[in-house]
Amino acid sequence: MDIQPNSAAEAKILRIMKKQLFWQRLTGVLLAGGISGIIFLAVCVAPRAAEFSQELESLAGQAQTALSELEDVSESLNELDIEGLLAHTDQMVQQGEKSFVDMSDNVSRALKNLEELDVDSFNQAIGRLNAVAGTLSSLFGGR
Repeated sequence: MDIQPNSAAEAKILRIMKKQLFWQRLTGVLLAGGISGIIFLAVCVAPRAAEFSQELESLAGQAQTALSELEDVSESLNELDIEGLLAHTDQMVQQGEKSFVDMSDNVSRALKNLEELDVDSFNQAIGRLNAVAGTLSSLFGGR
């Protein structure tokens, strides 16, 4: 549609109206693009945001569980008598040392006795005992 202006004033008004129309169209296109972009982001980002929210809730639950477990451990440690435990441990270590020393002394005495054992005399005593047992056996009706 081509309108022919009748005067210079009408030509000027027509030019201004064409500029307004151009800017209105440009603004409309930009608004439509912006709204389309917002809708696209809402469609694409909303599910991811929901997933992210669910993951955050899950992590918050896990953190709460861990915190309650830490509180339980803290209470248990507060109830624990560390000084008494250490005192009993010291006593046990001292008893163990004493027992080890006693055992070591007993083993040393046993080894000394084994070293002092006269094997030849021991064999002779066994032989004599065997002879006496044989004599007693024959007295009581043995072979």
